Amino acid sequence: MLTALSTIQRRLAGVALLAFVGLLYAQDAVDPTDGLKNAERVAAAAAHPNRLLAAAVLLFLSSAAMLAAIAVVLSLVRRRGKWLARIGAGLGILGALGHVAVATYYAALSGLPGGDPSQMTAYLDRLDSSATAGILFVPAIAGFALGVFLMGFALARSHMLPAWAVAVTASAIAVEVLHVQPWPQIDLAQTIAVVPFVWLALRLFEADGPARHTSTRLGQAATIDYGRQ
Repeated sequence: MLTALSTIQRRLAGVALLAFVGLLYAQDAVDPTDGLKNAERVAAAAAHPNRLLAAAVLLFLSSAAMLAAIAVVLSLVRRRGKWLARIGAGLGILGALGHVAVATYYAALSGLPGGDPSQMTAYLDRLDSSATAGILFVPAIAGFALGVFLMGFALARSHMLPAWAVAVTASAIAVEVLHVQPWPQIDLAQTIAVVPFVWLALRLFEADGPARHTSTRLGQAATIDYGRQ
């Protein structure tokens, strides 16, 4: 199936998958407010507004790359696992929109320096407890995780990924459910869940090699046959 795609399609697909993962982790590394409570978040945003704005831009770009990655998965999963891929794609799109909303939130927080910290903290507390915000944000953020998990299963089901990808995705779900988080600034479940996508991206780049060698051998064989005639 990989070799059914043209060289440019494989390269673009590989870039989309790696960009989705790479930008997501670049955002995690840059974000100064990750994992903090609201009072600490306000202080971090006031101290590092440029880093927070950079995190917003990176998260927005990662969301765009995720949409491209979803298109890659849908193009590869045509038979087995296609409904898993489609449901995962729908949830992934919801998750990408949720990340855009978070990026907008970060962009707003980057404008906090100069305000009253207690008032800003109180506002964030009210926002966190808002039922309306919960209805909009929670499904979108949950959609990202569920979408990534389902697309991982779909790729394994369609044999685009080896059998170990199922175990990797299942372990990511277990980590998410158990809330195992040994390292600050790193989402362990997310780290495990994206491993199959990185592997697939590398396979897409490697698929160019055999195709070129095959074409070269066929060309040489044709030349030899023509010379014999």
